[in-house]
Amino acid sequence: MRGGAVSLLLRAEEPPFSVRIVAAGSTKRQIGRAAADLLADGESVVLDSGTTALEVARCLAGRRVTVMPLSLHAASVLAQIDGVRLLMAGGEVRPGELSLVGPLATSSLATLRFDTAVMSCCGLADGQVTAHDLGDAEVKRAMRASASRTILVADSSKFARSATAVVCETSELDVLVTDSSVPTEAAAALRGFGVELLSV
Repeated sequence: MRGGAVSLLLRAEEPPFSVRIVAAGSTKRQIGRAAADLLADGESVVLDSGTTALEVARCLAGRRVTVMPLSLHAASVLAQIDGVRLLMAGGEVRPGELSLVGPLATSSLATLRFDTAVMSCCGLADGQVTAHDLGDAEVKRAMRASASRTILVADSSKFARSATAVVCETSELDVLVTDSSVPTEAAAALRGFGVELLSV
């Protein structure tokens, strides 16, 4: 192959946070705003790690919500917002990602009930929500179990990607906030399962 850029990452490897934070930045900001608008004042929310979830945190300025972020990146943002009641989970911090994983994180989630889980993912291919890191997938499953409603935030590129660890079937989601480039068949399947699809 000549003249083309080739990724040095293997299929099962997660791109670094510093790379993902600048990829599709405008789209992620729009998704973050749309997801934040779905949260009512007074709600309790568990917020996933990841770059799109970080945009949700940034869009909570001026809101009166209780939030438990599973990322030190998001916690740093939320700590500066008046009106947000900030809860912190335990857990081991993943280098670079600054996400919280492990038994301390899952046990923190098991002792609480949230109105909404705002979840991110690494892939959405084949009708499954997937993650690269096994510990991250475990925490995502615990998030879903602790909440009455699950909102997934993911740009449409995730429909062409899959990762190692299965979190859940896409049919188990309540809401998917994404962009307008979702494949037609995938969008129809989600709506057929009763998933609310919100495209920005």
